[in-house]
Amino acid sequence: MPLAAQETRTFFISTATWERRSLLQSTPLCDLLLNVLRENRAKQRFELHEFVLMRDHVHLILTPSSLIPLQKAIQFIKGGFSFRAKKEMNFNGEIWQKGYNEQRIKHPHDYTEKATYSK
Repeated sequence: MPLAAQETRTFFISTATWERRSLLQSTPLCDLLLNVLRENRAKQRFELHEFVLMRDHVHLILTPSSLIPLQKAIQFIKGGFSFRAKKEMNFNGEIWQKGYNEQRIKHPHDYTEKATYSK
């Protein structure tokens, strides 16, 4: 199935840590997640418009690159972060809950609503 036009491929994403644990209150883990977001953005896997990191979940507004499905963009973030946390910080255990919530942003007012909600 062909992907939707780029302008309709912007999403508000919410994803939580495993059992809503406060994993992201740690400065080293937050810094690592920021690094993963920056690296994937630099590799042009997605455009990151807005984001908020909270102790037990993350909100993102992003547009996947034209050839990358949303699921793969989220995998780059969550999987990349989990891999590096385990490798670089000897983190043991689960980091993320399975899945994520997504809402497609179709109109400018949708974007404004989600960006305001995230702050």
